[in-house]
Amino acid sequence: MKNTNIKHFSGEGVIILSAAVLYFLFRIANIDKFFTIRIFITAIISLIICLLLHKYKDGPQKVASAITIWAAVTAATFLADYLNQVIHYSIGFINKINSPLTNRAILSIVAICFTALISLLLVRIFSKTDYIAYKKQQQEFIKAFKRVGFIFLCIYILELINGFILIREIDLSGQRNLQLIPFTSFQEITSNLTPFQQFCQFAGNIFLLTPIGFIMEIKRDKKPGILYFILPVILSFCIEAIQYILNTGYADIDDLIMNTAGYFLGPLFAVICKFIRRKITNSKDKNIFNGFFKSYH
Repeated sequence: MKNTNIKHFSGEGVIILSAAVLYFLFRIANIDKFFTIRIFITAIISLIICLLLHKYKDGPQKVASAITIWAAVTAATFLADYLNQVIHYSIGFINKINSPLTNRAILSIVAICFTALISLLLVRIFSKTDYIAYKKQQQEFIKAFKRVGFIFLCIYILELINGFILIREIDLSGQRNLQLIPFTSFQEITSNLTPFQQFCQFAGNIFLLTPIGFIMEIKRDKKPGILYFILPVILSFCIEAIQYILNTGYADIDDLIMNTAGYFLGPLFAVICKFIRRKITNSKDKNIFNGFFKSYH
């Protein structure tokens, strides 16, 4: 009985310690100086931590628990910061309330959640197990992937709202910008921006809808319908329309083209994951995402 308690405490200790380290990394990555380098280092170290967690019993669940605890503490920190500003504003200590949800903060969170999802996928794809243990392994992966994926999806939606509406200035009476000639902005970006700015501009537009495409691919259990193909056009059109109506940005046909193309990188990534797993298991494990939208008890 004593040994069982020690093992149980050890497992919880690993989860809490991992969550604490992830939170510390987030705080470092959220510092303005050398932000890009800090984000990259945070992502790499987060991936290493998550991969190390898989060495423990019920590794996927420990990854999911660590990310859940870390996300809860991070959210509590944001809330505390906001409430602190509200209090100081109400008594006249400050003149303006700044949202703690900056793009830098959200990108830091995305980096850690994304690397956690990648660690789960890597271990699931390349794990070697007999077919008898397959069902349990599949269930463990799905449970953990759903928990971390839900957190990532919430942050992803928050970033879309924050990036296209909240942090931008709405000017309903100002002049609006609309670009309907394809590939015009490509020339402007490559001519007027630095290589790093070009990368950020293209990557931001291309990968904007990739998570949606990935979800649509792992969700389907039959041949894709018309919605599967027109959804990125609809979503991208809505984003550009909102920018045009609220006058918060530059409505551009090239953004729609890149958003739509990036959407299909999601299904491509999911197909590659399934293909590699089939090759490793000699087609015994054909789809690692089976049961993703089913509940396990």
